[in-house]
Amino acid sequence: MSFVCDIHNHLPVKTYLYNKPCLFNVSLLETNLPASVLKLMKFYNPETEIFRVLSTVPKMEAGGVNALVATHYVPEDQFLSNVKKEYTALVKALAPIFFPELLDRIESKTTVFEQTLESFDVLEAKVKEANRAGARLVIARTFPALEKAVQAGDRILIHALEGAHHLGRGLTQDEIREAVRTLKKRGVCYITLAHFFDNGYAMPIEGLPPDVRDGFMRDSYRDRDRDVDAQQGLPPAGKMLVNEMFDQGIIVDLTHTSPQGRRDVYALNRARRDEGKPLRPLIMSHVGVEAEFVRNQGKNSPYRYLCASNEDIEAIAESGGVIGVIFFNYWLAGLTEKKHSDTDFGIEHIFRAMEYIKERTGTYDNVAIGTDFDGMTDTPDDYRDISSISRLRAYLGIHLKHAEVNAILGNNFLRVLRNGWG
Repeated sequence: MSFVCDIHNHLPVKTYLYNKPCLFNVSLLETNLPASVLKLMKFYNPETEIFRVLSTVPKMEAGGVNALVATHYVPEDQFLSNVKKEYTALVKALAPIFFPELLDRIESKTTVFEQTLESFDVLEAKVKEANRAGARLVIARTFPALEKAVQAGDRILIHALEGAHHLGRGLTQDEIREAVRTLKKRGVCYITLAHFFDNGYAMPIEGLPPDVRDGFMRDSYRDRDRDVDAQQGLPPAGKMLVNEMFDQGIIVDLTHTSPQGRRDVYALNRARRDEGKPLRPLIMSHVGVEAEFVRNQGKNSPYRYLCASNEDIEAIAESGGVIGVIFFNYWLAGLTEKKHSDTDFGIEHIFRAMEYIKERTGTYDNVAIGTDFDGMTDTPDDYRDISSISRLRAYLGIHLKHAEVNAILGNNFLRVLRNGWG
């Protein structure tokens, strides 16, 4: 059986923050408001990404997808202080009506690790609920368990975390080691070091596209000098965390981390090799490539830092890792929907990113898919949910060899898990 895996999927955001199921395509508001009321709400469109669960079990089946890396995210507490006051007030007023759990599930700096474990618990409860309805979903907590589930033909979820703030802030080395050990036991396969705000482990670069940043964020956020942020390396806590992840077998995801922070991780990995230890595979789980992005945004755009540079592509290939191509046209090509007359198609941009990685490395062995579905993603019109992966397979099959298609859709990441998880 072929292995098809979305290596960065935010189904847990919908299950944890909004308490939605993973079996049915339930709109996020339908369980809290009757249809008659929803029809009166002009802003409500059940087909809009934010209101839908994009990665349900039926959609996985329709897309021929075996596995999702279920990426958990407890929003950083800095969000409330950096979002414009009018929107913060709106969220606080509407959340108790639509999403009663939401405000309690934003990061608490004293209990965020417990919130993280609670997010795992909630997803695992949703899986049990789906299985009672015949879904055959499995949480794989180790690589052998994953292999067994693939052979059995099950649909598989694998835990991951976006942002090292989930461990807690200001931890000692012993506390970092114990937190990593606990996460490993719960089945976490990778941790994205940074996300939207400085977490004390890695400096982030701009991760919000300009329309979101300018429309929703305060001046204190918008005025940050991202060129300065890009030069910030890993602090001591970040280096301790990376070395613990290497030692205990949790993969390091470099998405959102500053370019200098990424270089620090490459150096730490190479230092292992110099000590006679094997390199650990590294990933960027949901990005575009810088060379394609700057075609439309220019080589000096501060937004380019989120994308994989030539240096990143080559270092990740050196480690035996993968780059997960995101399904988001802004990060793929620097394009917004406003630059398209009628549609916002993504397939050409997705394929160009894959082709560019191959041009730099000479192989497709370091390409994967990291859709970012069910996260803060403006999905392309032609690839709107996980069922569209079957369309991607057909498209790739026209241009690539069968083995190359299988490698991109899952086998490359399976290799990364075999070598880096555990």
